[in-house]
Amino acid sequence: MIILRSLIKVLGGTNRSCLHGSELISLVSCVLLSLLLFSCASEDPIRQDRSVIADRNKQENAFDKWLYENYMKPYNIEVKYKFDDNESDRRYNLAPAEFHKSIQFAHLARHLCLEAYDEVTGSVGKPSRAFIRQLFPKVLHLVGSTGYNHNGTQILGTAEGGRKMTLYRINDLNPSSIAELNLYYFQTIHHEFGHIQNQTKPYPADFRQVTANGYRSDTWSKAWSTPSEVHEVVYKELADGRSEDLKKYTKVAQEYYRLYALGSRRTKEETQQMELYKKEKRELEANKMLMQEHSTYNKRLDMIKNLRVSEINALRAGFISPYASSQHYEDFVELQATFVTDAPEMWDAKLFAAGDRGRELIKRKFEIVSSYLQYDWGINLHALRDCVLRRQTEIKDLDINSLVINDK
Repeated sequence: MIILRSLIKVLGGTNRSCLHGSELISLVSCVLLSLLLFSCASEDPIRQDRSVIADRNKQENAFDKWLYENYMKPYNIEVKYKFDDNESDRRYNLAPAEFHKSIQFAHLARHLCLEAYDEVTGSVGKPSRAFIRQLFPKVLHLVGSTGYNHNGTQILGTAEGGRKMTLYRINDLNPSSIAELNLYYFQTIHHEFGHIQNQTKPYPADFRQVTANGYRSDTWSKAWSTPSEVHEVVYKELADGRSEDLKKYTKVAQEYYRLYALGSRRTKEETQQMELYKKEKRELEANKMLMQEHSTYNKRLDMIKNLRVSEINALRAGFISPYASSQHYEDFVELQATFVTDAPEMWDAKLFAAGDRGRELIKRKFEIVSSYLQYDWGINLHALRDCVLRRQTEIKDLDINSLVINDK
């Protein structure tokens, strides 16, 4: 090397005495430092693909062994729960997934997703892992926090070319809430998995034509905030759809409870009228079909009350969720993921809130989604939903903190 040769020339020159000891040491130090820097720059360039956080002395723990037996071995899926900046999206300020939350999530994902597909794609009584092994991403990447987009929305998950799926908010995992599990994690998994299915086998082009003029691209998060009074419109439609007997029962019950609430302030005539309402109310309650209608009505009303204004406005435009209105390919997988994770009562409540026009558009698109899954992948969406919902009821019996390896 040129620097090394120059160093030799300086030290080996005929006039070495012209340099004092301290000067010589300084010169040697500077030259050696230059040599070191030059060597690093020329022979070992900075590796952009190498994490500065990665554990160089990686040792397998009990969770790693459990993951190998329950993910890698049966499904050829690697679960990455340790933070690696090369696997993470650097556009967001992210936190690592907590160890115990990662264990819990791994149990839940296997039970509610992987094994559900095994069950419905296999034969009766004989689950098959072939579908998941073929299509599910080979890397499942867990991130503790969420990322926020420029439009104020949260990022819950991504799928990269069918190779890797990243899931966020792992540190907020609440295994006791099925609603939260679906909203933040499992609807996301079915959504992203749906993209991979579509990339492998494209869905019919007719789908995008059903609501072709409704897609809002990046403005979807703000597109459905008006009209703000849409709840009142849906409440009236729900009330108008009651049977005459239910309308009568509702009126009688309201009058009875109104008079009952007066207490000691009731007049004698009001007390007599209250007793008549009470008798009529009991007679109507003896009608089991009427009481079933009453119960269904109240449940649907409660579900609609819990829908946001943006959700109802999107439904009435023909989109199962606001995000479904961003692009046709998001619309397709949102229908798939929402149907699989929603209870039938919730799905029906959304279709009712959509009104006549929105309901017809959603049904037309859902028929295409359902047919695609059935004929292209052999998956019956109704059977998959039934399986997922049944497995949700089994969570309470799972030991989601265990790392005991059971042979299956």
